[in-house]
Amino acid sequence: MSNGSKTPYIWRIYFWMLSAINLALIFIVAVFGTVSGSVVLQLFLDLGSIIGMWAFAYRKRLFVRAFWKAWWVVAIGVEIVEVVNSNGNVGLGGVTFVVFIVPLYVALFLYAYRDRAVWKVDHEE
Repeated sequence: MSNGSKTPYIWRIYFWMLSAINLALIFIVAVFGTVSGSVVLQLFLDLGSIIGMWAFAYRKRLFVRAFWKAWWVVAIGVEIVEVVNSNGNVGLGGVTFVVFIVPLYVALFLYAYRDRAVWKVDHEE
């Protein structure tokens, strides 16, 4: 990615798919669910991560690089806490995590830490 090439289209497809799924989940929670503090926090983190995914997929410089580095650390931390709190009862959630969440955090990591072309950096920070 550091050669300035375009981001593969698979990331754009993934962004739109993830956005549609999250909009559906927000609708389901708003209509049928109870909204707790943890749900609001997760929706906030999801929204921010999807915005970062958009910036990565479309090669847009959004905010500053340090913001996305911090965002990635916080979002990963929250995911780890959720996995630990699940007491090993991952089931379908574990499959969902691997299929949908892991690629999101890979993209955010690449955007924050490796995408020299977007951040116009000639050397590693």
